[in-house]
Amino acid sequence: MGLAVTSLVLGIASIFPGCCLASIGGMTVLGILAVVFGLIAMSHASQGRAGGRGLAVGGVVTGAIGGVLGLVMVALMIFGHVAAQGFGNWGQRYIQKQQQIQQQQQSQPAPTTQGSGDL
Repeated sequence: MGLAVTSLVLGIASIFPGCCLASIGGMTVLGILAVVFGLIAMSHASQGRAGGRGLAVGGVVTGAIGGVLGLVMVALMIFGHVAAQGFGNWGQRYIQKQQQIQQQQQSQPAPTTQGSGDL
């Protein structure tokens, strides 16, 4: 029964990002541990060596949810970091390019139109 309770507690902790180690990759670690302990507890329960099969199932489910959410959060953080590095100075580069275009236009002589005077 102890493994089943441990699995459920770890599974619940893995769902909430503010809990203990559950920030960033901790959610995934706690979720994996919950699933492992839950599967062991379910095995013991099916062999009749321990009770708490329902708690173990709850631990496996909540651990799987927390682990997946943790992976999604890590992927989003990585994507956000990469995007910030690539697009972080986009506005500045755009302004510089526009200034270069204006300077080129100002440095070129204005085309003169010579009329033929025939009207």
